[in-house]
Amino acid sequence: MRKPIPDLSPEASAYMERMVQVHKMPSGPEKEDRTRLLVADTASVQEVVRFRQGLIERYGKGDEAIRKGMDQDPALKSQSALGRKRIQNRAEVVAHAIPVISQMREQIQRLDRTPD
Repeated sequence: MRKPIPDLSPEASAYMERMVQVHKMPSGPEKEDRTRLLVADTASVQEVVRFRQGLIERYGKGDEAIRKGMDQDPALKSQSALGRKRIQNRAEVVAHAIPVISQMREQIQRLDRTPD
């Protein structure tokens, strides 16, 4: 049996929640400030990226490959329905987080290059 992929730490989970909130905020100075804080949290960003990399290594590259792999994984099938759903939700949130993190980094870089 393959080694389980470690879940996100409470800090990285909280980071993901903050990221979703900031992503939904309207543009403005508060969103920029919060985005800067998120981008600066390199430990959480790295943990999210490692989690995604673990999914890719186990199931294959791409959302569809990961979804299919998880559906067929005997280790997940042995979990309760609630446990499976929690793991699948986490994988989906992380899958969507990676492009959002990249967008946030790019946004901050553009803002830093733009003269006031």
